[in-house]
Amino acid sequence: MVIRLRVVTDANTSETEIEVNEELRLSSLVLLVTSHWDMSGSLCDFTITANGKEIAADDDSTLKELSIKDGDQLILEKKKSNNLLRPIVPQETVRNELQIDCSSSSGKCQTLEQRLQRAASAFPECFTKIPLLYLRCSLNGREVLALVDTGAQTSIISFDAVKKCDMIDAVDGRFRVEANGVGGTRSSLGRIFAGDVLISGMNIVCSFDVLPTDVQDADIIIGLDVLTKNQAVINISERTIRFENLGSATFIRAEEADKLKPFSETPNCERV
Repeated sequence: MVIRLRVVTDANTSETEIEVNEELRLSSLVLLVTSHWDMSGSLCDFTITANGKEIAADDDSTLKELSIKDGDQLILEKKKSNNLLRPIVPQETVRNELQIDCSSSSGKCQTLEQRLQRAASAFPECFTKIPLLYLRCSLNGREVLALVDTGAQTSIISFDAVKKCDMIDAVDGRFRVEANGVGGTRSSLGRIFAGDVLISGMNIVCSFDVLPTDVQDADIIIGLDVLTKNQAVINISERTIRFENLGSATFIRAEEADKLKPFSETPNCERV
């Protein structure tokens, strides 16, 4: 639900009214307002008072969770800075690097503000970290954490997971690939063919490219090869995945998944 809030500074020198979605996180609201007022500093430099309660500006709770309602007034206060501990980077330097003229007469600046305001009310999720899709499963009798990644062409297993699952002898070093991802290109160590992954009682046959452990955070990544082979259907709202003719499984709860380290690369593998 969209709510309208009035935000003022502690000295009442500035005020603004803003429409945002109640699912917006408080930290994102503070970023939105400080950007609007051209205020320097990080989130930890500010506090915000709502309904008589002082809240840290970097609080990731949603406005709804904090009982902030339509028509409420919020007071934004900047903490006293200690220049001896942390130098402040001049905002002019950042602005010059971005090459954005944020004067009041700048049409580009006004357009950016409009987009920011619209995102805050219509798409608050863009200000938050969306939990990834993890499954708990077992491989060769050992429990492993699997990330379902529709952006990965092939399924992947980390070398640490290979050792944990006692499958070093199953690695075929004749089949090596170059893994191209956001972090660059890495060479695989080989390939495991026809590994049986048990997911919620379903036996899914997978083949994995073996990559160094530092390339990924999950034990295994279930890629498009397995998803396509089993005609998988992912239901985001219910956080479930269904494999045709086999059954369905539930992803790890969003609250738990959010605490897991996100996967930093999505390799696309090409045979060498």
